[in-house]
Amino acid sequence: MHMKRVLLGVLGALFFGHSPVVAGILDYGLGNADARVPFGKDAFNIWIGGNRTSFMIEPAWKSILGGGGHFPDAVWRMVAEAFVAPVGCGISDVHPFSRMGAAWKAMYVCPAGVDLPALVKAQHAQLKQGDPLQSVPPSDPSATPKAKPSVS
Repeated sequence: MHMKRVLLGVLGALFFGHSPVVAGILDYGLGNADARVPFGKDAFNIWIGGNRTSFMIEPAWKSILGGGGHFPDAVWRMVAEAFVAPVGCGISDVHPFSRMGAAWKAMYVCPAGVDLPALVKAQHAQLKQGDPLQSVPPSDPSATPKAKPSVS
């Protein structure tokens, strides 16, 4: 039984590994999403790519199962922009991986000194809950404003 699973896994990898669409999506990993972006009554999941210039967007399961799943092209750009705008980054391009349009790729540009993948990694728990990105991760002690001394 175990050998059948291994063989099926190898055959599947050989077959799907040659597809540019599948290979592009697999560049973002097989694990859970890095962030969730609420958008109206829907939510979208974000995966940060290893190339450090793009991320993948997919609708959350609740959006798909709730009767949604098909969104106008402009929505994908708005979701991408909503994700990166709080840290000063912008979106240069958003396009679907395939004609089905279930997964989209967003190319981002950040100002000097903004490391989007590092910010996402540092804020992973908050981002998974749908919180927006912050320029300084909440766990960073320098992010906490210091009390001003009172003048007597």
